[in-house]
Amino acid sequence: MIASGAKVLGPITVGDNSKIGAGAVVIEEVPPNCTVVGVPGRIVKRNNVLIGDMDQISMPDPIANELNCLQKRMEDLELSLSSGGEQPHEIYKGECENCASYSSRDCSGKEADQLIANSLENLLKKKLNDKGESESQ
Repeated sequence: MIASGAKVLGPITVGDNSKIGAGAVVIEEVPPNCTVVGVPGRIVKRNNVLIGDMDQISMPDPIANELNCLQKRMEDLELSLSSGGEQPHEIYKGECENCASYSSRDCSGKEADQLIANSLENLLKKKLNDKGESESQ
């Protein structure tokens, strides 16, 4: 069986009882009783037995990793500013479990760090001013 959109390129023999998945591009001979998927086509089942690891659920998610790193960085910056500690760009080294080599200066420039630091500093000043006003009343 050859599913919709599959391509068998060249004088290739597809064995008896073999299945070619939709959209697959077959560039090699397919033995009997096999299932072929992907571009280029690769055998994933032979005689109804899975070949290799077809785990497509627990693959790494680089976007989620980056978002987690940004969230952790923002929490670190907020904590630093709220405790009156060091400047955030001095204490943050980009050592996050998801991206140990991350440094915002590598991809977004020093200006972005300063913008984030200034925004968080302004937020902290506003909170401190609000707190001081409420205590004096």
